[in-house]
Amino acid sequence: MVGNMSGNNDKSVVPTSGGTPSTQAGSFIIPLTPAAGVDLSHLPEAQRLTLMHDYSRGMLDVSRRAQELGVDAQALANTLGVLSASVDKATQNGTAATASFSNASSIGRVEVVMGNTDTARAGKLTRSQTGERDWTPFYVFGGLVALVLIAALIGGR
Repeated sequence: MVGNMSGNNDKSVVPTSGGTPSTQAGSFIIPLTPAAGVDLSHLPEAQRLTLMHDYSRGMLDVSRRAQELGVDAQALANTLGVLSASVDKATQNGTAATASFSNASSIGRVEVVMGNTDTARAGKLTRSQTGERDWTPFYVFGGLVALVLIAALIGGR
């Protein structure tokens, strides 16, 4: 982006030395990348402050999201480590073991099956393990209600 909003031919994208906004000695630059930023010096003070405020708020949001992802990723790594160690210990003891894990977090949905059994080797989770609702009780209840209604209609004649 060459040129700026005020109409003169100064460059709006300028080299930067880091990833933080600069407001030193009349230089108002918001970094786009570690090597380039947007020069805001041609804007009125109120607009500069608003843009700097919005930039700072955005960086805080990005930082918070990164921390959430880091916490969820570490929790997943710890859980998988425990499951893996348990299956490994069972295998060393000659015991059959299947461990399954399903979780939805900020990093997405994770479904894991591990173990030394044929079920684990197949790598398929049951419907309840994947979080699907089992509708069988509802179908049975609906069938019973239908039978009662049919019996009442036939018996009422």
